[in-house]
Amino acid sequence: MISLSPPTICNSAGEGRAQVIEFRAARAEVAQAAAELRRAVPDTGAEIIHLEAERQRREQAQREARERAEREKAQQERQRLERMSSRELAQEIARLRPPRVIDLVERDRAVLQAEAERQALQNQHTEAGSAAARARDQAQAWREAHKVQAWFHDKGIGHAPKLRELEQQREEHRAEWQRLGQRIEEASLRVQHVRQQAHQRITAEQEPTLAKLAELEALQKEKARQEREAEAKRLQQQRIEREREEESMAALEHRLAELRAAQEADATQPEPSDDDPRWAAFERTFMHAAQFEHYLSLTVLAAPLAGLKARFAAYMDTAAEQGMTPEMFAQACAKGMAEQERRAMQEQAARDADPKQPQEDSPVSTPTP
Repeated sequence: MISLSPPTICNSAGEGRAQVIEFRAARAEVAQAAAELRRAVPDTGAEIIHLEAERQRREQAQREARERAEREKAQQERQRLERMSSRELAQEIARLRPPRVIDLVERDRAVLQAEAERQALQNQHTEAGSAAARARDQAQAWREAHKVQAWFHDKGIGHAPKLRELEQQREEHRAEWQRLGQRIEEASLRVQHVRQQAHQRITAEQEPTLAKLAELEALQKEKARQEREAEAKRLQQQRIEREREEESMAALEHRLAELRAAQEADATQPEPSDDDPRWAAFERTFMHAAQFEHYLSLTVLAAPLAGLKARFAAYMDTAAEQGMTPEMFAQACAKGMAEQERRAMQEQAARDADPKQPQEDSPVSTPTP
C-alpha cells in the first residue's frame, strides 16, 4: 500500500520538490484506483449484501435438496418394509439388531486398554508378593542354617550381611507390593469409570437403531396378525368349498340312487306295448277325445298316457273281455280322466277357499276298465 505521509522537510530545496511531486503522483494513483473500483462496483456495501444473500440462498437450496433426498430415501425404505412378509421382517430385525451393550463394552478400545493396564499392575503386584515371600523364606532358611550368627545379628552384637541383604530385599518387595496394591485399586476404579462411559456412549449410539427395531417389531406383529387372519379366511373358504363339494357329491349320489331305483322299478314292469297293434287305434282315439271333447291339455295327458302305455296289453285284454274295442276303451279312459281332472279342480278351489282344510294331493290316476 502506498503511504500518503507528508514529505519530510529537507534542507535541500530540490529534494523537497521531488518528494512533493512523488507524493502528488502517489495520491493521484490512489484516487485513480478508487475511481476504477467505484466504476467496477458502484455500491460496495450492496454488493457484499447481495453476495451474502446469494451464499445463503445456495446453502438453503443444498439443505432442502439433502432433506428431500433423505425423505425420499425414508419413504422408499418404508415401502420396502411394508412389502415384506412377517418372516422377512423377522429376518430384517435379526439383521439390524445390534449386539448386546455389555458385549460391545467388553470390546471397547478404551475399556480394553484400561483393563490391560490394571492386569499389568496386578501381575506386577503378584510378582512383588512372590519376591517378598521368596526373600522371607530365604532369610528364614539362612537363620536355620546360621542360628548363632542370626542370634548375634538380632541382638545387635554382630552383623550378618547376607541376612541383612535378604531382609532388605523382603522390605523392598513388600513396599512395592503395597504400593502396587494402591495403584491396582485406582486402576480398578478407572476401569469401572471407563466401562460406565462406554456403556452410556454405546447405549446412546444404539438408540436410533433400537427405535427403528421397535417400529419393525410392531409392524412384524401386525403383519403376522394379518397373515393369520388371511390364513384363517383361506381355510374357512376351503372348508366351505369342501362342504359344498361334499353336498354336491351327496346330491349326485342321491340322484344316482333314485335313477337306479327307477331303473329297477322299470325293470319289474311289463314291457311297453309298442308291438301291440291295438295301441295305435287306442292312442289316436284317446288323444282326439281328450283334447277336443274334454279339453284336456297335453301336459295333463303326458304322464297318465305313459303309465297306461306300459300296461296297455293287460288293460286292453281286460276291456276286450268286456266287449270293448280299442276305440271304446279310449273313449272311456278319456272320459274318466276328464272327470278326475274336474274333481281335482273342485277340491283345489275348496281348499283355496278354506285354508284350514288339510291339503291332500289328488293325483290323476290311470283309469281302469
